Amino acid sequence: MGRLVNFLVCVAATFYIAVIYKSKAFIYLGFIEIVLVVMLLAYNLLVLFKIRISLEAPLSMTERGRKVPVKIKIQNYSIFPTGKISIQLVETHNLFRKKRKTVFYAAAEGRKVSEECSTTVISAEWYSKYSGTAVIRLVKAKSFDLLGLLALSVPKEMYQGKEEIVVLPAIYEVPIEISDKTNFLVEEQERFLLGRNVMDETVAEQFQIREYQPGDKIRSIHWKLTAKADELMVRDYLPVISCPVLLFINIPEERAEKRKSLLQQRDKFFSVLLSVSKSMAQKQCIHYVIWYDKEEEDVLRFRVEKEEDIYRLLMKIDGIGQYPKDYFIEEAYYQRYREGVLADKLVLDWGLHLICNSENEISYDTDNLEKSLSMQEIYL
Repeated sequence: MGRLVNFLVCVAATFYIAVIYKSKAFIYLGFIEIVLVVMLLAYNLLVLFKIRISLEAPLSMTERGRKVPVKIKIQNYSIFPTGKISIQLVETHNLFRKKRKTVFYAAAEGRKVSEECSTTVISAEWYSKYSGTAVIRLVKAKSFDLLGLLALSVPKEMYQGKEEIVVLPAIYEVPIEISDKTNFLVEEQERFLLGRNVMDETVAEQFQIREYQPGDKIRSIHWKLTAKADELMVRDYLPVISCPVLLFINIPEERAEKRKSLLQQRDKFFSVLLSVSKSMAQKQCIHYVIWYDKEEEDVLRFRVEKEEDIYRLLMKIDGIGQYPKDYFIEEAYYQRYREGVLADKLVLDWGLHLICNSENEISYDTDNLEKSLSMQEIYL
C-alpha cells in the first residue's frame, strides 16, 4: 500500500509539473505511468486465478516444546511467474483464547511447457509452549504485481489449509496400587462385555422413554415422540455398565492469576491429569474422567480403557472450565448418568491436589512435578 501511494504521488507530481511548465514530455510520462499500472494490474489478474496454495503438517501429534515441520505449497498453473505472494497463518489454541499470526512471503515461477504446474514450497518449523489442541489455519493470501505496487487478495477457493496438532504435556509414571475390590469389578465388567458383546460406551447409556417430569432437562426430551404423543416425552438413561473408578476434575473457584501464570498452571494441571489417567490405564483400571464443559454448560465424561485413550481425552476436553457457583459437579454427574456401584472416586483440583475416596489427599509439587508424581503412590 505504501508503494502504491508513493507511485500515485509521483503520477500526480508528473501531471502537476506538466501543467506548470506546459511540457508535453511530462504529460506523456504521466500517461506512461498510468499505462504501466494498468499493465501490472492486468498481469496480476492473469496470474491470480492460476495459483493454488495449501498447508501441510505431517505430524498430527507432538510433545510440548518439540518443533513440528510445516509446509506451505504454492502451485502456479500459469506460464508466467508470479510477483511476491504474502500468506498469513493464524494459530489458535483450544485451551486459551489467543491468536498468533505469522506472515510468509514467496514467489512462484511460471510452469514449463511439459509441466502441469510449478511448485514452490515454504518450509517452516512450528512449536507450542503449552499443551492442548492447536489449530493452524491459512486465513489470507495476497498476490503482488512484479513491482510490488498493487496487492490483490487471492480468492478463498484458491487456497485451503487447516491442520490440527495435539500438543501433549509432559507425562510421567505414577505408582498406583489396585486393590482386590477394584480388580474384581474390572473382571466382572470384562465378563459382562464379552457376554453382551458390548464394545463401546454408547450401550452404557441405553434409555427408555417416559413422560416428562418436573426437573428433567430440556436436552433429554425426545422431540419426535413428543410430536406424535402430543405430550412431552423424555429419554431416561439406564446405565448398563459402570466404571470402577471415577476421576472428577474440580475447578470451581475464580482465578485471578496473570495470563502467563494461568497458562503455566494449566499445563501442569493437564500433565498431572494425563499422568494419573495413563498410569491407571497401564494397570488396566477402567475409569471415567469427568469435567464441567463451559460450552455445553453441563457435566461430561470420557471413558479411558487403554493408554491410547488419553490422547483422545486431551482433544475431548476442549471446553473444560470452572463451573458456576453453587454447582455441585458430583451431584450433576450422578443425576445425568445414573452411575451405578463404583469402587473408587478421585478428585483432582486446580491446585494439583488429588483426593482419593474423600479421605486421602495427595499434593503435587509444581516446582518438581516429575519427582512428586513418582514418589507418591495412589491406592485404589
